Amino acid sequence: MLFSWLPSISWPRLQGTLATLLALGVTVFPLPSLALEDLDLPEDIGLPSRRQAGGTRGPCITDKSGQLLPIIPKFNIGRTLKDSPTLFVYLPQHTTDQGILILQELDQEKLAQSGLTLANLAHHNQDQFLKAEFKSPVSLNQESGILGVSLGEHPEIPKLEAGKIYLWAFQLVCNNTFSDYAQGWIQVATNTEEQATLRAKLEEAKSDRDRAKIYAQAGVWYDLLMALAQLRQTTSSEEQAQATTDWKSILTHPQVELDQIVDAPLLSESPTSTVLAP
Repeated sequence: MLFSWLPSISWPRLQGTLATLLALGVTVFPLPSLALEDLDLPEDIGLPSRRQAGGTRGPCITDKSGQLLPIIPKFNIGRTLKDSPTLFVYLPQHTTDQGILILQELDQEKLAQSGLTLANLAHHNQDQFLKAEFKSPVSLNQESGILGVSLGEHPEIPKLEAGKIYLWAFQLVCNNTFSDYAQGWIQVATNTEEQATLRAKLEEAKSDRDRAKIYAQAGVWYDLLMALAQLRQTTSSEEQAQATTDWKSILTHPQVELDQIVDAPLLSESPTSTVLAP
């Protein structure tokens, strides 16, 4: 059974979001400014208790008040323009140097052929609507912070395809057993004229900050996070400060609500390169 080591996916939490995505193809969430004061994302789509860590809590997490968290909006899904984006997950203080990344595609065609809708899928075996899982090990450095995992650095994970929706999960490996995990959804933008215009704007952008602003205005969540993470690593102290301010604005926004980790450092998955940014 796919994802057999995870509890059943909570489809009631996801049905509103995915129904919208499937109906509209590409959902654009306009973010009018890089500071995100006017973030315009769906608020009431039936996804309570979002982003809670799952699995059996293992002894490798030493911060008993902390939990593994995907860095995503509180409705549990974000968009990307890339076929190998970077995923971000918060790691509380832990003692393991091993994690695992898992990816599965939602079989939208099979779901449609079944006659089921996302509204009633929770009453059926939802595992049948997830395609084969792909796994890849992730090296950790036993630091607490926000870990960026680039899919392009993991050849075991296939490139994402335009218009498709994927479930991803990150799990700690504690004493050679799977323990705490975090999961989220990612939608790849379709190749529409609108997306072509957006890509053209990105190519014409004069600076990394301009590109980050374009991602923000288009609501491309994962690529916006990566752009700001890169700006936080720049040699310019002014750009670092602005990117840090923007990053905190994202995490503390009412439609994201990750205030508890706003000051967490950025981490690399490479054991030889620990903290990337304060």
